[in-house]
Amino acid sequence: MKLRLKISPCPNDTFAFYALLHSLIDNEGVDFDVDFEDIETLNCAILSSNGDVIKASIAVAPRVKTDYQLLSSGAALGCGNGPIVVRKEHTSATVAGIKTVALPGENTTAALLFNRYFKDYTPRYEVFNQIAKMVKNEKVELGVLIHEGRFTFESLGLEQVADLGEMWELESSMPLPLGGIFANRNIDYKQVERIIRRSVEWALNNPKVPLDFVRRHASELSEEVMQSHIDYFVNSYTVNLGLEGQQVIENLCNCTLF
Repeated sequence: MKLRLKISPCPNDTFAFYALLHSLIDNEGVDFDVDFEDIETLNCAILSSNGDVIKASIAVAPRVKTDYQLLSSGAALGCGNGPIVVRKEHTSATVAGIKTVALPGENTTAALLFNRYFKDYTPRYEVFNQIAKMVKNEKVELGVLIHEGRFTFESLGLEQVADLGEMWELESSMPLPLGGIFANRNIDYKQVERIIRRSVEWALNNPKVPLDFVRRHASELSEEVMQSHIDYFVNSYTVNLGLEGQQVIENLCNCTLF
């Protein structure tokens, strides 16, 4: 059987899926054709039911639950890893009174969180890795950074205004769920879940082996940033959400998903 897999080229995904993509584990006879896309492109794919197994933002889970099952393996969930709001250094921009804010996609968890805590602004949706440059070049006063942006913004002359993940953790006393793996309900999603869990466990048990592959897909990142990305976003919840992880996701989305 062949399945279309859509994930991001970010270090956490390429690290976690390395063994699956290189047949280093028991794939139970399943072949995966992989596409690498930015997170908002992945969100649009799942919203249009374009793909068998898709990495997507947790924010879209309520809208796709009829057609897709959120898996208990492969998720990005943890503490200290949330989106951050930044401005250019030595400016006085604050969230209060700002008219336009650059966000990494309308359907992202970052947008969901920003809307949760701030109102009365005009969103400007951009590809996630362009937002820091836009703030630096003063095309927008504020931007919301995800993925490696939270590790590199200071090198671009930016400073943090707010940490949306920290705001969530203070409000809920729970870790923040950012993204998950969804499988079409027309396929054996329990089988896919088992395969992904094996792949994540393999990577965690052989952490140096996937790094060349990770590096090829993250060519603009330093070794330090690449490793920090993996350390922050691949953890025990990536292996298995468990009841706690499932509860956290349902609390954020305010609906039953499992």
